Amino acid sequence: AHYLLGAVAYERNELEEAAAELRQIARLRYHTGSRLYQDALIGLALIAKARGEAEAVACWAADARAYALEVGDPVSLLAADSFEARLALRGEAGPPAMSAPTPRDVMFPWLEVPSLTYAEVLLRDPSAETRERALPFIEGALARAESHHNVRQAIPFSLLRAEALADRERMADALDVLAATVRRAQPFGLVRTFVDRGFRVARLLEALARRQGRGGYLGTLVSAALDVSRATWSKIWQNLFWAFIYNVIGIPLAASGLLSPAIAGAAMAMSSVSVVTSSLMLRSWKPKGLV
Repeated sequence: AHYLLGAVAYERNELEEAAAELRQIARLRYHTGSRLYQDALIGLALIAKARGEAEAVACWAADARAYALEVGDPVSLLAADSFEARLALRGEAGPPAMSAPTPRDVMFPWLEVPSLTYAEVLLRDPSAETRERALPFIEGALARAESHHNVRQAIPFSLLRAEALADRERMADALDVLAATVRRAQPFGLVRTFVDRGFRVARLLEALARRQGRGGYLGTLVSAALDVSRATWSKIWQNLFWAFIYNVIGIPLAASGLLSPAIAGAAMAMSSVSVVTSSLMLRSWKPKGLV
């Protein structure tokens, strides 16, 4: 129950509630299923990422990999690889390398689904030939999710299908698929499903809003995608600024011997505290219009 409540709360962007539920699973390291436990760790990493807490993201992701190595479960190792690829997709290093996963993973309601991440890797590849493979892969995975009545996975695969159609310059078809996906997601109040896909989905949502109006749930998703992007980038630059200030002041003082080791250590601790405190302010972000 804790896992499902946490996953649903995360998708609705209720981050405090999601963290509380998933931490209950994180306390059961050797008393629950390996894949369930690992996905709870991944969920906590996703929550930290939504809050802009880069160090916490790295810690939870590392714990998810360490656990997979500890239990020696190939499925958990694949999920760890997949999640690291997903994080890399949100960075600036370009699309990561990733092998095609088993199609059976679309049967389960996990927060990290290797097939979903693999589809994104294909879509982000600079090679047009590789991106051509994305649409048939997505449509096959979507069909499997639908055959298992797994709405939890069908919605994000539908979203990626819209992206793949847009990449092929079939914008009218892409917006039709996106409109159907938004209608399907609306009763569940899903937010992170759209926001976590990044600026490409935000751009498609804006195009759909221009076509059919920006009111209601669609308007909320457009605002949420733009708001969370602006809030996260603003917080990242703010944290970088203060880290830079601490170093500009502290390093010359320490090098000249004017700063004792004790004070330097305290200053480093204060730097970390200020960055974490600043990041925690993102906890108050809520998409407009959703309760």
